[in-house]
Amino acid sequence: DLEDYDFVDLCDDEEQAQHLSPVRNGARGRQNAQKRNVAQMAAPKPANGPRSQPATPTKRRKINSVTAKCTLSAAACTNERCFQHLRKANYDSLRKKKCDELGMGSVNKREDGVKYCGLKNLGATCYINSFIQFLYITQQTREAVLNWRGTEFSDDILRQLRLLFARLHLSKLRYVDPTTFVGTLKVRTDQEQDVEEFRKIFLAFLEAPHRLGAIIPSLFSGRMRYVIECQRCSRQSESSNNIFSFTDLDMNIEYSKTLESCLTAYFAEEVLDQDNRVSCASCNSKQAAAKAIVVESFPPLMFFNIRRYRYDPESQTRVKIDSSFKFPLTLDLSKYLQKGSQPIPEYRLVGIFAHAGDSATSGHYTVDLWDQSDEWWQFNDETVTKRVSFKGKN
Repeated sequence: DLEDYDFVDLCDDEEQAQHLSPVRNGARGRQNAQKRNVAQMAAPKPANGPRSQPATPTKRRKINSVTAKCTLSAAACTNERCFQHLRKANYDSLRKKKCDELGMGSVNKREDGVKYCGLKNLGATCYINSFIQFLYITQQTREAVLNWRGTEFSDDILRQLRLLFARLHLSKLRYVDPTTFVGTLKVRTDQEQDVEEFRKIFLAFLEAPHRLGAIIPSLFSGRMRYVIECQRCSRQSESSNNIFSFTDLDMNIEYSKTLESCLTAYFAEEVLDQDNRVSCASCNSKQAAAKAIVVESFPPLMFFNIRRYRYDPESQTRVKIDSSFKFPLTLDLSKYLQKGSQPIPEYRLVGIFAHAGDSATSGHYTVDLWDQSDEWWQFNDETVTKRVSFKGKN
């Protein structure tokens, strides 16, 4: 509702914002008037002479329930957006332009039954929109961002992300414009990027102590180590004690068509023999060894990267793999934990990032997300549609 909009962000800079001092009518205006009357009544009367009359309040020009007072004369004022000197036609034109920028026209009315708000595509920002919608739908990250309180020296990126989450949470429109937030990222809006790379970079950014801190690794980070064991004396290398954090697992689907078979291949023991033999400190020589991945903990929110690209040596380019791939609605990863670990609850599918297009370098990203009310929604930039719930095992 434009009646509740103070129009300060129409100014291009802070100087114009100070130059334009809007004062709302209504309850706040009445309160200010009451304060002025009280101050006038409490003023002491002069000892001699006639009783002074209360000062006449300065008249302010009203423009569509917004009152503004310019500190300059009409001749000295050079601000073409100053309400004090705007003509009605210019104001209406500016008002319509601002409505279009904010997406507040009639074409942006959200349909009945659609619970969520979309994000405007700024050219090739579908990968950003998809991941931001995932962070918003995920309750833990949504609450962490909305509850974040930064200082005046805090990053503008997180401040704008919090504002964007508030608009997604409160808006009744079909979509909102993320231009200000995307502008803080310093990315080219006409150049598509990989959503996986953006996810890793953005989560690493949020993990900083003065941002969301430990919330990010507690949700998205697991622990694993690579164990190399000599097949002759069974001695493990010193590097076997090095623990790495991970947020995702890469699934090679060129020869596997299901997530279960990809996981089996990923955690399979690898034999290092012939030219790949390793030096053993106990045997004092190079020996054949077995290399295995030992997982100490999986993250609460697990990402699987479905590798749909392969390198073509003839064209020397990446080629997209179009074959079908099956993944279950629930998944038990307890069998991949190190021996002696406590079983963990089953994972359930909560999101699918999809890339449409034949090329590995261009296309369009959408995301299907599951919410806490057990409903699936597809987020395709400005369009949000309810999906039919997935049935069956896969």
